[in-house]
Amino acid sequence: MKSFEVLAPVGNMDMLYAAIAGGADAVYLAGTDFGARAYADNFSLDELSDVIKICHLYNVKAYITVNTLIKENEIQDVLEYINNLYNIDVDAIIIQDLGLAKLVVELFPDLEIHASTQISANSVHAVNYLSEIGFSRVVLARELSLDQIKEIAENSKIELEVFAHGSLCVSYSGKCLMSSMIGGRSGNRGRCAQPCRKKYDLTDPTGKIILKDKLLISPMDLGLLNQVKNLSDLDVTSVKIEGRLKKPEYVYSTALYYSMIKNDKNADENLVKEVSNRGFTKGPVLGSFGKKYVDFNDEAERGNLVGKISKTNKLGISLIDDVFERDTLEIKLESKKYSITVDKNYKRGEFLSLESFQDAIIDSPVYRISSSRLREMDFKKMLKDKSIKVSMKLRAYVGEHAELELYSKGKMVIVKSENIIEEGKSRKVDYDYAFGQISKLGETFFDLKNLEVETDGISFLSNGDLNALRRNGIMKIRDEICNWHRRSTKIDYSKSKTKVKRHSKKLEIVISIRKLNDEIINNKYVNKIYLRDLNGLENFELKGKKIYYELPPMANEKLLHDLAREIELKLSFLSGVVVNNAWEMKLTGRFPSLDIVYGIGTNVFNTETIENFSHKDEFKSVYILSPELSIEEISDITRNTNKRIGVMAYGRIDEMILYHCPASVLGCNKVCEDCKYSSDHIIKYGSDKYIFERVNNITRLRNALPISGLEHMRRFKEIGIDEVLLVLDKPNEMTKVIDIFSNAIINEKLTDKMVQMLGTTKAGHFKRGVK
Repeated sequence: MKSFEVLAPVGNMDMLYAAIAGGADAVYLAGTDFGARAYADNFSLDELSDVIKICHLYNVKAYITVNTLIKENEIQDVLEYINNLYNIDVDAIIIQDLGLAKLVVELFPDLEIHASTQISANSVHAVNYLSEIGFSRVVLARELSLDQIKEIAENSKIELEVFAHGSLCVSYSGKCLMSSMIGGRSGNRGRCAQPCRKKYDLTDPTGKIILKDKLLISPMDLGLLNQVKNLSDLDVTSVKIEGRLKKPEYVYSTALYYSMIKNDKNADENLVKEVSNRGFTKGPVLGSFGKKYVDFNDEAERGNLVGKISKTNKLGISLIDDVFERDTLEIKLESKKYSITVDKNYKRGEFLSLESFQDAIIDSPVYRISSSRLREMDFKKMLKDKSIKVSMKLRAYVGEHAELELYSKGKMVIVKSENIIEEGKSRKVDYDYAFGQISKLGETFFDLKNLEVETDGISFLSNGDLNALRRNGIMKIRDEICNWHRRSTKIDYSKSKTKVKRHSKKLEIVISIRKLNDEIINNKYVNKIYLRDLNGLENFELKGKKIYYELPPMANEKLLHDLAREIELKLSFLSGVVVNNAWEMKLTGRFPSLDIVYGIGTNVFNTETIENFSHKDEFKSVYILSPELSIEEISDITRNTNKRIGVMAYGRIDEMILYHCPASVLGCNKVCEDCKYSSDHIIKYGSDKYIFERVNNITRLRNALPISGLEHMRRFKEIGIDEVLLVLDKPNEMTKVIDIFSNAIINEKLTDKMVQMLGTTKAGHFKRGVK
């Protein structure tokens, strides 16, 4: 088995100590801003500096997440933040925003950047594109199979990082808008409210309930466990453990387990079982799907088996393992699972009474889901028990500054006393006196290996002098050991805020539909059409309409090749292509006659991303901005670019793109074309309804209500928007919606009748944006 990096999550200092004590080779964490886990404790800049020093002291790398999408007015701040990270010796930063990546490569060329899983790199095309634009490592999408990872590894030269353990997002990362659309808490900004963890009803298109109150889109925890060896054999550089919101004992147990696997030691799966939240799935990596992916009945086993419910003279637990005071056990009652806290230590074979739980299910297993011994471990003390050895030599002569030389890990430093040494009258410095002060290394993670004292026999040094020498010396040797990259710079980034002259004040209506029809061909207001299905295109007289092929979301390598062949066959009918991932433009590069539209999936949040994508004639490419931006944030962008800008003004937006299918829990043979649940079925939570369809082994989950920016048409025109996109998926609404929006643009006014005709809609983020 080839070696690999064990990469552990850190959300606070205790988790850091736990990760290093557990044997992690690297950790990932965030500052207080710009990280994709805003609800972790996270770290101030001074704290990050200390974290990096502690990591380097123990030969552990530190990667800082800067993996949110960056708004136009945040670019200066995020670059200053990265400048500070650069100067405190961070080993790499993890980035989602491709505009930010462009700037970091330009301004900090020797700083490693890792492509966040939020980019959802899922193909050879994706990984090689990210390598070309400056990334040194790619965190692969969690939806890839072992064979797909192998294909990428064999056809790329960049470092690859793969998730092996922890909680799973059900949506492709960076492609989830559900939390954002519900309450403004954006997963792309680190504030996901996890609506996927709720229980939903599954209904048919008429609303008839098929399943009620089930965990339909809540994956179990990923646990590759011993199968992680399969990844190392593929030259995967790093094996990642999810969990910056977890507990220190989770970090310790998982880091220890995978470190033991890496070092070919026998690793006990019980190490990680009782720190799991939901039971384990092998995930897409090993082909888990349906019931093996989500625990829809909330029945998955978690924790370590310690006994079973039994009843002889009284009800209780027959123990097959020792349990300890303050352990948490999970028992099954008739109506639910229930957690109890153990009141004292019990030995294997003893009986733990449950007289208060007469509805406990006889013969049902009992699991320990939290260990008091593990919770109460002192991980910082464990690190101190592995303290770094340091040797010191003290030189003290009257009339000179005292000197303390320190040697550790191949480094040497010298510090001097502030004052000139005077002759001692009653006390003189000797070995015992010096040792008494210099050996007090306390919380420093250093341990005194040996001390030499060289003195003239008459010199005097106070306790304060010796303490200052020790403090300054330890700080200096620590900094010498920990400063791996020897970097310091101050960048000057001042993006011009001079208002750009927009090339047009004309709003053009663009529509997105599945298949072409005569109604659209004959509509006088529509000149530009995005098509998701090209079948039958050759049967229409286009009458001057411009047709753009809208590529499906998250196409894998095989599908990308199939799409290229399809484009080639229909090339004479096409004016352009709509891409939803940046690397897809490489695919279309073989068709230079086609314009490129950067769709919603490309997550355009700022002008730097636009500049990163820019090519060809600036008046041909179009950039559809993220639907998470407010009008004022959109205006910030249009002020700083003369590229063609579009916004989605109407439609049922894809709130999730999934590997998983919500109906697969009913039993699935993975032949989606023959499945009656593959389109128009609904999952429902309260009043929120989501329609899903499955095409190309990908599920698109859309809100049943369309978003609408009808009331903002005048403002869109004022700020220089070029195109308003109407996503139309109901044949009976197409002409009506197009007419309403066209009249709003032409007449520059909005009437109550127009709003009523449009029907019930959602407001989207045009007013509030996201945090």
